[in-house]
Amino acid sequence: MRKEKKQIAKTIFSLTVAALILTSCSQKEPEKEVGVSPEPTKELVSTTPTPESTKEPADPTSSEEPTKEPVSPEPTKEPISPTPSEEPTKEPVSPEPTKEPISPTPSEEPTKEPVSPEPTKKPASPTPSLTPTKKPASPTPSPAPTKKPVSPTPSPAPTKKPVSPTPTKEPSDDQELSKQNMEDIFDNIYKNVSKDLPAIINKEITKDTAEYYLGTSEIEFEEALASEAMIMSVPYSVCLIRMPEGSNIEEAKRKIVESANPNKWICVGVDPKDVLVGSVDRHILLVMADSISKEIMDSFLSLQKTGEKTEVLSQAVAPDENGLLFYKDSCAKSLGTYQENSVVQLAKKIESIKDQYLKNQTNVYYAVIPDKSFFIPNTDLSSEDYFSLSYVLQENIKDTVYIPLLYDLELSDYYNSDHHWRQEKLFGILQVLGQTMGFEVSEKDFTENKLYPYHGVYSSYMKDAKEEAMIYLTSKYTEEAIVQRYEKEDSTGVYFLEEWKSNTPYNLFLGGSNPLVTITNPSVHNGKELIIFGDSFMNSLAPLLTGVYEKITLVDLRFVMSSYLEEVMEFHGQDVLFLYNMAVVNNSMLLK
Repeated sequence: MRKEKKQIAKTIFSLTVAALILTSCSQKEPEKEVGVSPEPTKELVSTTPTPESTKEPADPTSSEEPTKEPVSPEPTKEPISPTPSEEPTKEPVSPEPTKEPISPTPSEEPTKEPVSPEPTKKPASPTPSLTPTKKPASPTPSPAPTKKPVSPTPSPAPTKKPVSPTPTKEPSDDQELSKQNMEDIFDNIYKNVSKDLPAIINKEITKDTAEYYLGTSEIEFEEALASEAMIMSVPYSVCLIRMPEGSNIEEAKRKIVESANPNKWICVGVDPKDVLVGSVDRHILLVMADSISKEIMDSFLSLQKTGEKTEVLSQAVAPDENGLLFYKDSCAKSLGTYQENSVVQLAKKIESIKDQYLKNQTNVYYAVIPDKSFFIPNTDLSSEDYFSLSYVLQENIKDTVYIPLLYDLELSDYYNSDHHWRQEKLFGILQVLGQTMGFEVSEKDFTENKLYPYHGVYSSYMKDAKEEAMIYLTSKYTEEAIVQRYEKEDSTGVYFLEEWKSNTPYNLFLGGSNPLVTITNPSVHNGKELIIFGDSFMNSLAPLLTGVYEKITLVDLRFVMSSYLEEVMEFHGQDVLFLYNMAVVNNSMLLK
């Protein structure tokens, strides 16, 4: 029994020792596997080159340190399956590639680098990729993260960077301009404008609102945006129009520049010189902004970097070599620049006549007839000049009533081929004069008589001029009136039809200009008389007053000296009207 017990105890002890040895061996064997067998090192090396170990020499260091790094303790599983097929399973980067250890990383190139394992067998190899595998104390700690499971994720980042940068933030050529939204184009225009802008708001232009913004609804556009002043009394409007592909841009520009209304605001307007229309590619810009218009247009045109620059159209018409202004179907003579000295001289002339012949009279009036060129946007005189001369006259003419006429006339009230106004269009003027001077004229009392065609003084310069008619108005009073012209025979009737065949058919009215003309109406017995100091414009106006005044005297100081008047006429309290066209006011030295 003792022997048996001893044998059993010896057996148990032997088994225990064997178990201990077996356990000890199983724990130390992985270290030997990694240290001795080159194959696992191949797997580790093959996975690390994926981030392109050639660029970072420290990368291979991580390939032979899996057992020493606390971050990846899984290498203990290597002895279980030394084949490289299962090595990638410990990498969280790509769990699928169980067939090839090279594929776990996103990079496609490692499959071409089977040579990388060779340096693991040659520690002394000059190749930097595997030198660190034998030196755990490598001075470059940076490679360690590359073998961590997290390392493969940042690797795709560099591949995206070359694609990410946007080519341009601000398109600068024509094609790019068409790709921008309208708001951005406005921002690009305004950022280059140095002058202060008013408080503005952008509004979409639709078919229904196009006529207000552009002056016409006949323009077909893809989209349009208006940049307007928030305060309606500030004359500021910039409109951007994107035209359809293949549109006739130049024709659309001409239509807009002719149609735009520079006086669409409340009691204010923009000088025609500052109404500009330009284009870049298929975009048209309409600017109405006084002195800042040119700078805004220049900024818009700077957006065009390629192609030929197009013409900028202005609503202001420049005179030709003959000093003529051509606008739509009409022609007018440019009056040049505003001459304030001439206006002052006219005021002095009126004051001298008052002092000599009209002392203590209160029924004395004066008015200036706007020249036809005022209604043609031009580079010379403008409506602002009319206001200036009106102010100067009122400052220098005392105790005399001023009657403004600018708002009661328009371009169509003048003949297309002549500078004179149309008689049939004067009832608005008569109403304004009558309200101040105390008379009334009814259009119903007159009959229209048409002569056709009428060729005015500018007709020879107008190649494609549309033919027009001259209309003169007759009544019982015009037919009975007796006309006395200085140094001419008396005649009955205020119209001289023989002049219609002459070179100056406008002379049909009272036979043309004359120093002194008297119209007496035998059918009127109210004792009222009127004296008009004026020019040829009064010749077509006076016949319409024959039913209001018993006697009308017309004085043209271009042909008679004012000092001679007391020799040929009497002053005894008549109504007196000084009525001059702007052409005479701006050149008053013509008056004697």
